[in-house]
Amino acid sequence: MRSLLSLLAALLLSGCWWEGPAFYEPDPANAGPFEPSLYKVDTLGDHKPAERIRIARAADGTTIITDPTKAAGSTEEIIFTRLPLAGRTIWIAQLRSGGLKEEGRGYGLVEQRGNLVAANVPLVCQGNEALVRSAGGSVTGEDEVDADGNRVGKLAGPTCGFTDKASLERALLAYVTAHPGFHANVRIKRIGD
Repeated sequence: MRSLLSLLAALLLSGCWWEGPAFYEPDPANAGPFEPSLYKVDTLGDHKPAERIRIARAADGTTIITDPTKAAGSTEEIIFTRLPLAGRTIWIAQLRSGGLKEEGRGYGLVEQRGNLVAANVPLVCQGNEALVRSAGGSVTGEDEVDADGNRVGKLAGPTCGFTDKASLERALLAYVTAHPGFHANVRIKRIGD
């Protein structure tokens, strides 16, 4: 989450994440993993000062994350829904950001463990290509080819795409299985309303 907003924007603009259309709708009854409030966020292993973010919920249930020190345009909208997995509370994060086409969304996972948060939002495609394909997703942009179809180099990074919710959820479950204790990389502490 250092800075959560700038990290999300940079990853989304780099074009190497898990993406698809909006599979999930906001739900006012779904509280998501975070209460609306002002938070102090420390990225573990990062020696930079903690940042502050404001987490709010829109009336429709969408989570809105802003940096209170920046202009109103630095906002991310996330719809959280539970990943169907026994024994752990992991949330699918469906992210809408200016780096994606209007209908496109980035996808990732969030697991809260006390005041530590494992936030893989959005998930990086590179290194997960086989897992995504076996779940029914697709991978594009891996190789740069010339007009004759000959490989001439690598692009910036592959993009993992999903056309249906079932293949996305199969891939997310496979990701969690392949990374059973994915790294809690953020400490988040509520500091006020």
